[in-house]
Amino acid sequence: DFFSAARCNAEAIERCLHPTTDILVCNLTSNVTGNTVPVQALLSVARRKGLYLILDASQWLGHHAVPPEIAEADAICAPGHKGLYGIQGSGFVYLKNAGELPPFLYGGSGTESQSRGMPEKAPERFEAGTLSTPAIVSLRAGIEYVRKIGLEEIEAHESGLVCRCREILSKFSKIRIYCREDGVGSLLSFSHEDLPSEYLADELDGYGICVRGGFHCAPLAHASQVGVSGGALRISFGITNTEKELDSLYTALCKILR
Repeated sequence: DFFSAARCNAEAIERCLHPTTDILVCNLTSNVTGNTVPVQALLSVARRKGLYLILDASQWLGHHAVPPEIAEADAICAPGHKGLYGIQGSGFVYLKNAGELPPFLYGGSGTESQSRGMPEKAPERFEAGTLSTPAIVSLRAGIEYVRKIGLEEIEAHESGLVCRCREILSKFSKIRIYCREDGVGSLLSFSHEDLPSEYLADELDGYGICVRGGFHCAPLAHASQVGVSGGALRISFGITNTEKELDSLYTALCKILR
């Protein structure tokens, strides 16, 4: 369980490796509980074992400041439609040593058209075909929006909502909550002892409350961090969410669970 600070260290990470392991891929932040991984331990193992380290920053960027050690990873990737407020289909990958990697897609690049191969220079080397210009423009606009507000203000606002949400959910005896113990973050998940997560998500949708039920593309994370067979409901917060909306969540849950 990489997301348990008490159990995750370099030794625990090494136990997950196989003799044929070449790449170490890990979420910076769990998309189920919001817990984070010890980046220094990952870097230490990757460098000592000669592994290529890829970090998925989907639930980190736009919610928290980026510590310097993250930039030491060989690759960082993230979609644009989460904390960066871009449209779906936007995203990026940061390559620390782009010149050392071969292209993974081949096709028209718009530059060096007489060459039979992809351009040598990044980023064109990895950009085959026509790019989604609207997605790229939306990603830039989203990043500028985040910069204008400031990551400190965003983190404080979202963490405050997580703490308040945790207080609300704890009032229901049959609800189990999964989140960072320190309350920092932008998301939490919960489950009900008797009701499937998809059922509760559908009921909340009837009250205009959008949460995600199920396994969040992470069944192994559920097995190790949550331990419930019916999945969990994830509540993801952004800068535009309010405490009034949390009051509506409480009212809706009271009616649904009555």
